[in-house]
Amino acid sequence: MAWGEDGESPLDIERAAHVETKRKLQEAYDTNAKLYRTITKLKLEQLAKD
Repeated sequence: MAWGEDGESPLDIERAAHVETKRKLQEAYDTNAKLYRTITKLKLEQLAKD
């Protein structure tokens, strides 16, 4: 296994990549939830007008 440029162990590199992946997934989940709430709100507003 190759060591990183700053002397990180392969395990440290893999752990950092895992943490970054989890962060990105959480960010995508949060964005999706916000969009879902917005769409639901708009649908309810449209139903109230009809």
